[in-house]
Amino acid sequence: LAFLFSLADAPVLGKGCSFALTGTLGPRQRGIFAANILIGEHISEDPLALTASSKEIYARVALDQGSEAWVCAEESVQSGQLFFLGKCHVSGHAEVEIVDVEHAKGHKFSFVIPKPGPGLFKVTSDSGVSVTVALLSQVALDTLAVGYGVHSCVDAKSQKDAPLAGLATAVAWGADGLTWSGVNSIDCALSRASAGKHIVAISQQQPQLESGALQPIEDSDTNADEAYSKHAVVWQFVAGGSDMSTIIESVTDFERRTTSFDNLPWKLLPTMADLETMDEINVMSWQRDLGTFAYQASDLGFNASNVVYRCQVRLKPKHVMSGKILLQLNVRHRCTLWVNGINMSGHQTFYERAGKTGLISGYIES
Repeated sequence: LAFLFSLADAPVLGKGCSFALTGTLGPRQRGIFAANILIGEHISEDPLALTASSKEIYARVALDQGSEAWVCAEESVQSGQLFFLGKCHVSGHAEVEIVDVEHAKGHKFSFVIPKPGPGLFKVTSDSGVSVTVALLSQVALDTLAVGYGVHSCVDAKSQKDAPLAGLATAVAWGADGLTWSGVNSIDCALSRASAGKHIVAISQQQPQLESGALQPIEDSDTNADEAYSKHAVVWQFVAGGSDMSTIIESVTDFERRTTSFDNLPWKLLPTMADLETMDEINVMSWQRDLGTFAYQASDLGFNASNVVYRCQVRLKPKHVMSGKILLQLNVRHRCTLWVNGINMSGHQTFYERAGKTGLISGYIES
């Protein structure tokens, strides 16, 4: 993929500034590419600014002193670059190339280009604000577990931790069955597959262990992963340790659950004719758009959980012969789509806090 960013994408750069990045889609074949992330804006007048990234960021962890930790895939899984505003410095175990560029208008940028292989590196601005980036293999990404603490749900209008709202407090990877609970407690449901596995966690404080399923190891231990060792916010464990009594036997006799859409208890949605029998209050709850009424989930009494909608579309002959049909979805949060019983992937809406400028909203489709 090739990305061209211009003034509309990076308003801080000023007029007449554009740049390009390249990258590939990750294992899920759905690009989640960040832009305009300000790190440390609430403690520094000169925050670390990620202008754009073609490197997918799978998790953002809030650390002390306004810094963060990001989880990305290593280059053989998903390739890309990080484009920072200002001059930056890189340190750590991962092999990373950094290219400093000075724009004709006086702006300085840093292209951070990871090399193949897992590891961890830190990007630090001249003002001392930093972000730690962990590069994970495909196997490690498959076991990624993210923990959220109190600040993840604060009211962004009233709490001092508003810049941290929505960020994770910890991440871990290395074995199936990893779970986070409370503020910073980690546990692992031991199985024959996870016993003896090496676990790596990123958290500001050393994670609390809820049971004997995990045993902490030091960086000097022979079992420690050198790619992530000797970092203040990285903690390493081994699953099982001396307590093997909680091993879960392998689960067998799996059965495939099938869904018959035709046999679901479908209910017809209200039609335009139904509006004539509605009172004024109910009519006002519907939204008028270009002379038509748009169905809202709350109007239909669906405020939580999952809802399945079905509609039949009659195509004109010219559409059938065209070979390409565009289907547009107006979906809040997330949906999965089937067409004639065939899964067509899905759609997801999201928002990301963008510093003092408010929120960036968008959608990703597959």
